[in-house]
Amino acid sequence: MEHKSDLTLIAFVRESGRRFNNKQLMVLGQLFSEAYKSKYGNPPPKIEQREGDRIIRVNVYPPDFKEELDTIMEDRFPRPKRRIDEEGSPKRKRKRTNRKPDQIRFRRGEGALLLFHPI
Repeated sequence: MEHKSDLTLIAFVRESGRRFNNKQLMVLGQLFSEAYKSKYGNPPPKIEQREGDRIIRVNVYPPDFKEELDTIMEDRFPRPKRRIDEEGSPKRKRKRTNRKPDQIRFRRGEGALLLFHPI
């Protein structure tokens, strides 16, 4: 019996605020299902869910299983570590370019082709 508070894979991922591609979602779905089977001894229940113009059957997980789902997600797909500077704000990576300082770049401006030398 499913309750309104039960979670599907997509609902859980949306709640987490993270983004995954389809292949990663499939891996998470398999890992979540295996974890549910090992804890409860049987596969997770399924519900029908509309996806576009199709109705598909998806696994649903109880709210008390949310902590395990979060652990699985973080273990398999950890969040990238952010570099922090001395003031506590994230450091931004400097953009790398393949240009050498003595290369000339072209830029259009005011109807004429201008040449400039980057400093």
